[in-house]
Amino acid sequence: MRTGFAAMYNMEQLPLLFPNGTQTKQPLAYDATGKNWDHHFLAAFTQYVDSVKMPDGSIRKEYVIYDEMGPGVLYRQQMNAWYDRSKIPNGWLAWGEPNQPRADANICYYFDDEKEPRINMHLKDFFGTKNKPFTEPLAFVDSGYLFANLYYPFAYKKG
Repeated sequence: MRTGFAAMYNMEQLPLLFPNGTQTKQPLAYDATGKNWDHHFLAAFTQYVDSVKMPDGSIRKEYVIYDEMGPGVLYRQQMNAWYDRSKIPNGWLAWGEPNQPRADANICYYFDDEKEPRINMHLKDFFGTKNKPFTEPLAFVDSGYLFANLYYPFAYKKG
């Protein structure tokens, strides 16, 4: 079975179903309190908070929004982000309180027990369609800066 770019390049295999036993998942933001705070980073996006010890001995918090055990491929990501007009550096801010930890955030991806993130980019750069390989047609930001999609496949063996 083809995965990643190989699966995306071979459109003739779509929309065939994957073999029996294949799991497909779609983690998404939702407010478990039922108060419709789907846009609230801590309530809706964050699965858990991890503490990472930095080389200088300081501790950095990382807000984990996706954590799956593999093998697998992460194919699609959407960030409901609004262009911030309140002068917060770097320009991206999801709707809600400006003091949430995602107001000036990097998005990091660790795969297969890596100690350093394979991806460590500012939110606006990762979803901004300007940095290769995260460019069109695999990346899209709507004209009103309400949301961004990325269809770049991230394959992993363990998680």
